[in-house]
Amino acid sequence: MSVFTAVKANVTARQVAEHAGIRINRNGMAICPFHDDHNPSLKIDDRYYCFGCGAKGDAVDFEANYYGLGLKDAALKIAEDFGISVDDGCSHGCSFTHMQPKESSEHRFIRLRNECINQLKAYSVYLHELKDILAPRYIFEDFSDEYVETIKTEEYINYLLDLMYGFEYCTREDQEEIIRKNENGEFNYGE
Repeated sequence: MSVFTAVKANVTARQVAEHAGIRINRNGMAICPFHDDHNPSLKIDDRYYCFGCGAKGDAVDFEANYYGLGLKDAALKIAEDFGISVDDGCSHGCSFTHMQPKESSEHRFIRLRNECINQLKAYSVYLHELKDILAPRYIFEDFSDEYVETIKTEEYINYLLDLMYGFEYCTREDQEEIIRKNENGEFNYGE
């Protein structure tokens, strides 16, 4: 039995997509990983079809497109992932356990945006606690320079969080600039 026959007889496109981490709702719809999709446009069951970009096929096609593989390598990866034994396995001992899916620009932006928000939130909590430590203990005590600087920095970080969450008007380009500054270490997180 060929690898294609074995895989197609035992695994659906839905199973492959779920194994790859794609969330599928009860109606069999999912966010399409093959284009910048914002609403579920991918119908997936035994086969899949995207009403947005037109991507379609079976389990092997999904695996090939998702991981950027050739069809035979995709079928072999499915066989390995789902424990299907086949006669025409990979003769040169290939393993697919470290494969990463191709990340769309939209998914990359969302991932980096969430990482940035998490770092900003953690820094905001740190600054809030630091502010309490540095706060004057007596009514007539002067504010220290560190206390004033902590208040200013906390306000700035909270402003950036408002921008990243969209509470203030902020374009995607503005958010990408904040993400770039965060990646380049331009925000000193108290290090």
